[in-house]
Amino acid sequence: VLLIRHPDDVIRSYLRKGWYDRSIAYRDRSQVPGFQACEHFHHFLGRPIPSGDEFQSWNQLTRAGKLAWFWSTVNRMVAKQFESLPRGKTHIQKLETLDYHSYLDLTDFLGIESQVTRREFQRIQKARPNRSRGGRGEREVWSELEREEISQQAGETATIFGYSL
Repeated sequence: VLLIRHPDDVIRSYLRKGWYDRSIAYRDRSQVPGFQACEHFHHFLGRPIPSGDEFQSWNQLTRAGKLAWFWSTVNRMVAKQFESLPRGKTHIQKLETLDYHSYLDLTDFLGIESQVTRREFQRIQKARPNRSRGGRGEREVWSELEREEISQQAGETATIFGYSL
């Protein structure tokens, strides 16, 4: 099961959370970037970056462009892996269209019985426990450069999943 979200929403969320807000030292290209000096090792584990020559062009992107690269890379890799699995053994669910009915479809797909009532589902859906409270990344308008980079980095993958940028 892949639960996917519109790239703009992911980018805004990760901007608020501070993703890629520090420069990354990548001096020795024979090593994986995160194994070199980094401020928080756990960021290396969850905030991938390209290596080798691709790092140079990635490092020139705005934070929004870097996050678009991240969104595209992860979701494109999952889509490619799904292609190798038998038909009917994968399920893609857009977060934007996840309602109680589609939740029940997911539990059915997974072969489990739902333990959540419609009312409880709606309460959980409204709670949004990890939602950031203001700060970076909440603006609704991207700069021209950010919009161009988001489109360039994530546009093709977004189309695969039925999103327009």
